[in-house]
Amino acid sequence: AMYWQLNDVWQAPSWASIEFDGRWKMLHYYAKNFFAPFLISPYISPAGNLEIVLLSDTVADKSINTVSRVTVYRWSSLEPVSMENNATTLNGSGAFLIRSENLDNFLSNAAGDCTRQTCFLYLSLYSVEDMTQAQLGPDNFLFLSPLTTAQGLQAVQVQVVSVTNQQYNLLTVQLTTDNIALFVWLQVAGIQGQFSDNGFHMVTPYKNITFRGERAVASSDLLAAITITTLNSKIVS
Repeated sequence: AMYWQLNDVWQAPSWASIEFDGRWKMLHYYAKNFFAPFLISPYISPAGNLEIVLLSDTVADKSINTVSRVTVYRWSSLEPVSMENNATTLNGSGAFLIRSENLDNFLSNAAGDCTRQTCFLYLSLYSVEDMTQAQLGPDNFLFLSPLTTAQGLQAVQVQVVSVTNQQYNLLTVQLTTDNIALFVWLQVAGIQGQFSDNGFHMVTPYKNITFRGERAVASSDLLAAITITTLNSKIVS
C-alpha cells in the first residue's frame, strides 16, 4: 500500500494527516498503527461471521509464537464481560485467518445478554518467548453496530493523573477514566511534539502514554497545556 497523505500539507483544511505546523492529526496516529509490522484485524463478514486475521509484514525467516486476546466489553462498564486467549504461530509474512465464527453465536457464548448494540470487542496481540509476553502490535477494536445505536454508553471524565519527566524531552502521562472512553484526544497548546498514542479508546481505568517534545519540556508546563476531548461528549445526551 502507498501512503500519500503528506502531499497535501498546507495552511487550510486538507486531506493531509499532519498539520502545516507539524502537529499530528488523529489520522496520522492511526496510520502508524495500520502500517505496523504486526496487526490483529477483526471484521464482520457479509455472512455475519466474526473474522479475525493476524497480519505479518516481517521479512525474517523465523516463527513467532503469539497470543491473541479478544475481550468483550459492555458499553456501560470497564469490567470485561469475557476474555479469551488463543495461541498462534506466525511463519513469515502474510495474512493468517485465526477465527471465523457466527458473530451472534460468539456473543451468546461470551455473555447471554450481549448484543451488537450493547457490547463491543477489544483485541490485543502479544509475542511469547520463554514464558514472557510482550505486546507485538497495536491494540484494535470492533464496533458491532453504529455508535449512534450503542446502548449503555456513558458520559466520561478523562483526567490527567500525573506527568513525569523520563528525559529532557520525553515525558510519561498517566490518564484515568471512570467509564469506557472513545477516541480520547489530547491536544497540547504551545508545545511542539507527539504522543506515543492518541485518538485511542480507554477500556481500563488507567493508561500511560508518552509525549516526546521537539525540545526540553517541563512536566508542569505539559500538564498545564494538555486538553482532553472524547467522542462520548458528542453522542451521549
